[in-house]
Amino acid sequence: MKSRTLIAEADARAGLFQTMRSRFETRVVLGFLTVLGLVWAGLGVAEWLTPGFVAGMDATILRSFRQGPELEHVIGPGAVEHAVLQLTSMGGSSVVTVWVGMLMGFFLLTDRLRYTVRLGFAVIGGAALGYTFKYTVQRLRPEIVPHLMPETSWSFPSGHATITAVIFTTLALMLAQHYRGRLQKIYIMSAAVTMIVLIGWTRLAMGVHYPTDILGGWTLGLSWALVTWMLGYYLDRGWAARFGIAGAPEFSTPPTGDRTAESMNES
Repeated sequence: MKSRTLIAEADARAGLFQTMRSRFETRVVLGFLTVLGLVWAGLGVAEWLTPGFVAGMDATILRSFRQGPELEHVIGPGAVEHAVLQLTSMGGSSVVTVWVGMLMGFFLLTDRLRYTVRLGFAVIGGAALGYTFKYTVQRLRPEIVPHLMPETSWSFPSGHATITAVIFTTLALMLAQHYRGRLQKIYIMSAAVTMIVLIGWTRLAMGVHYPTDILGGWTLGLSWALVTWMLGYYLDRGWAARFGIAGAPEFSTPPTGDRTAESMNES
């Protein structure tokens, strides 16, 4: 029995990497993580060659989003500043708690318990990692431009950037796996990336985070979302499947032909 278990685990590992290579959505996430890794490497080299480069870059970018004698307003018409305040709330803890809770309730009501488990694990784990890094690094908030709203927690990494990267990437990965068509997958992943970038930008426009805080949040959030996806893969082939929490159809071959949405009806 033990040997069978070891063989099954070996098969699962092989299947995981094969699935990651074959799925457009996971390749997109890996691609963005690769780009972020290269950016961090480039910043490290630049800082080593020119001490103070990163701090200067952070300050320059923050000022570029502002206008006015004291840089007190977001660049553009007043409607832009109003939109920034509204959009940034989508990554706030209160708003996230409400709409993630509603999504988890919907998954429960539609007998998709595995989605409830995965989303809950992603959000709780991502938030815990974000706060752990904040209180470990203890970076102060920027004082380069006036803040559009008060923030008292540590700066690195951005909690908004982290949690939105976790949630939107996790949801996009769960949804995209139901579709074979490249166009549908591109739309889903593009929508997720748009929301992640947009909310990250609002934190810069508000002056409450350095650009490197946002990069840190995206790196942490995307990494954790990918870890959550991999955990879901193993659970669907392990003990969770025995209790009906997970199901193989989630990672089976996508439907062919025009029936791209057929698997969405599976519970």
